[in-house]
Amino acid sequence: MMLATPTLDSAHRWRGWLEVQPRWDVRTARLYQTVLRPGLGYHINGEWSVWGGYAWIETSSPRTSIEHRLWQQLNWVFNREGSLRWRIEERFFPNGTELRLRAQIRTVLPLAGMSIILADEVFANAAVWARPTAVGYDQNRLFGGVMLLLPGGIRAEVGYMNVHYRNSTLRHVANVSVVYQP
Repeated sequence: MMLATPTLDSAHRWRGWLEVQPRWDVRTARLYQTVLRPGLGYHINGEWSVWGGYAWIETSSPRTSIEHRLWQQLNWVFNREGSLRWRIEERFFPNGTELRLRAQIRTVLPLAGMSIILADEVFANAAVWARPTAVGYDQNRLFGGVMLLLPGGIRAEVGYMNVHYRNSTLRHVANVSVVYQP
């Protein structure tokens, strides 16, 4: 994943959000999903911020589909090492619409030269219209990794993500993120 959140004003309250997530399946050595997520955020103070935007998702496996999303989120950063994020997504598919809720807790534990990251995010479908998807628990993403601070407001986050889906499927993910956050 690549994420940039550049400052858009001199008071550093307004920020842009540009996220690109190419997702590869290492078993087949092919790109199976692409996520493009632009947005805009406002920092209320040093702890709270609100965000919103649009997402375009193309999935090619097991069949090709395009999804459009509107998203809104509220972030709370506490003690400089912890954060909570609540996100609402309105998901639009050719065969219906879903309203999905996401909640993530994340902590960053500083060490000499790097930091340890631990995060957990739960997804739940709050409402579904004309899709073969159930209301309720959707998935859980548990992440553990390391963060390296690089020059120029860039950081690299590398680690393992365990994704559990409602049908008890597990996916093991090597997650590499590059974040530009001046």
